[in-house]
Amino acid sequence: MMYRTSGLLLVIIVSLCLPRFGISQVIVSIPPQKQFVDQIAANRLSVEVILTPGESPETYSPSPRQLSKLSNASLYIQMGVPFERHWSESLEKLNPDMKIVKCCQQFSGILKNVRQEDMHYWTDPVFVQHYLALITDTLIELQPENKEIFKSNFIDYTNSIKQLDRIIIEKLKHRRIDQFIISHSALDAYSDRYGLLQLSLEQSGRESGPRKLLSIVETAKRQDIKTLFIIEQYHTRAVNNLAVQLGADIVMIDPMAEDYIANMLVITEKLTKALGGEQ
Repeated sequence: MMYRTSGLLLVIIVSLCLPRFGISQVIVSIPPQKQFVDQIAANRLSVEVILTPGESPETYSPSPRQLSKLSNASLYIQMGVPFERHWSESLEKLNPDMKIVKCCQQFSGILKNVRQEDMHYWTDPVFVQHYLALITDTLIELQPENKEIFKSNFIDYTNSIKQLDRIIIEKLKHRRIDQFIISHSALDAYSDRYGLLQLSLEQSGRESGPRKLLSIVETAKRQDIKTLFIIEQYHTRAVNNLAVQLGADIVMIDPMAEDYIANMLVITEKLTKALGGEQ
């Protein structure tokens, strides 16, 4: 496979060209995780994000420069996004001393649904509360001398996530409809948590076929859906065509934004408006 071959080549390049400095460093897969770790670690660790802005976690391949950063990391905390599966073997060969914390089958009893390989788990604030506990325990193992600081920060930040959950529930309580149209199934965990139904024009890199598109159009007309959500990393032509057909507005959202709480509030406000709820 191309992933495997290119991955091994990059490992060879990085290993030959770069020294190991032993810098205390944590690697995460996507931007929201950086806020999670930063909030708990409080600047006691350096946090690097693998996924670059605008890239899709379904198709992303780390560059040699990013792999060079991994060569000095003590810890890699995963989020269950697709590119992790493709690159885990290469990362382990590059840095065999680095601890890799996988996700997210250990949360199967918490998540509403773990059916997909590319679930966007972090869009569910209830999941995030438990995920923060995993991060905290892992950081305590890495720096036991900071145990009390990490535990205190965990409690404070978890309370903020609980408040976010309460706000979302309240915002969505008076919605007119449950369905919304989106360019990519990026709000799957969010929808499962709050009883919504996303009508996705693309999933796992595959655009919907004519039959599904027809079903989405019929639902949109029946429910008077006048908003189409575009994920920044998944702007397909089908969205523009469908927007014209339905006379609908196009609204951009980005579940990958680093400022997790602020971003989820923005997404909720936009969804509330689209679903006919109170602002």
